[in-house]
Amino acid sequence: MSLTTQSLLIGMTTDYRGLQGDPVGSLTYTNGGRGFNAVTIASFTESQLFMGQASPIPQPAASIIGSAGGNRLVVYSDSIIQFTLKPLLFSNWSASDKVTVIGLAGNDYMGGATVATALYGGDGNDNLTGNSGADSLFGGTGNDLLSEVSGLADGGDGIDTFGGNLSVWLDSGVAIDIHDGGAGRQVGHGLALTGIERLNMLGTGQSDNIIAGDLRDVIDGGSGNDVLQGMGGSDYLKGGAGDDRISGGDGADLLSGGGGTDQMVGGAGADRFIFSSQLDSDPGAPDVISDFEQGLDRIDLLAIPGNVHFVGQASFALPVNAPTHEVRYEKQGANTLVQMGYFGPDGDLVTMEIRLVGTFDLTANDFIL
Repeated sequence: MSLTTQSLLIGMTTDYRGLQGDPVGSLTYTNGGRGFNAVTIASFTESQLFMGQASPIPQPAASIIGSAGGNRLVVYSDSIIQFTLKPLLFSNWSASDKVTVIGLAGNDYMGGATVATALYGGDGNDNLTGNSGADSLFGGTGNDLLSEVSGLADGGDGIDTFGGNLSVWLDSGVAIDIHDGGAGRQVGHGLALTGIERLNMLGTGQSDNIIAGDLRDVIDGGSGNDVLQGMGGSDYLKGGAGDDRISGGDGADLLSGGGGTDQMVGGAGADRFIFSSQLDSDPGAPDVISDFEQGLDRIDLLAIPGNVHFVGQASFALPVNAPTHEVRYEKQGANTLVQMGYFGPDGDLVTMEIRLVGTFDLTANDFIL
């Protein structure tokens, strides 16, 4: 007898333990035993799949056991809006078998299974998270967040955000372009984006090339030599480790190169160039700010530990163990060098240096200290 693919529909209001009268029992869908594919569910309840519960109730491991010929598991989110299928253990499950999660009205918070899953948010502002590395996420209507997926992320209608940590799934750099429907939405490495208006993401840890949209994007390139480009909106662009090239575009942007020798262009708007450590810009190979606009842009040193004091063009006066760091500047040819350091046995010792293209008479107002 030939086997026919069947779908087992799970409504999240159902407590499947009671069907067998045993907390570790199972439910088998055989359509009357006429040879249809069987999908067996070892007991699980809402509390196993519910995310955000203050005190989860311990439950036995839940298993989905497939049969030969093709299986489909369809889960409807009809009563609770926060759940993940990640706790489910799949066996006898092939790449051609399908898991589908369908959200109805409301703001759903859904996570996929450890096998390839298609998640449909439906109406509302949904948060969809892939778990297998080969998922398809469909936001539907509303302003959705689609994250951690190596597969398809389709935001649908509304203002939708792609997020998460690409280094979880990908071990080589990606090229992403969401500006004006850029062709780079076909990212490669198994990842494709469509209907995405915003990014809130961490890159692959390799060399990424990422072009943001016209809204506020938050992008951390991670390690690797990244190219990050903001467009419209007030973006936060962080290069991380590596020699990065960062451009803010329009808007009041936050730019942080991180470690390595970085090149930063703020673009239009009142931009902040953030340095969180003296190691962010080495005097031997300093970061370069190409378009510093005095009176509008600022250099942010607030996150550097200890007090920071601006001394103009004066020499450093404090020793290395002083609780206050001194910041000075000097003009050198067509550039202005911003330096942090201390007074040593042989005079000024520079520990951090930033090169501004152009000559400026800097004041304390050009910094956030």
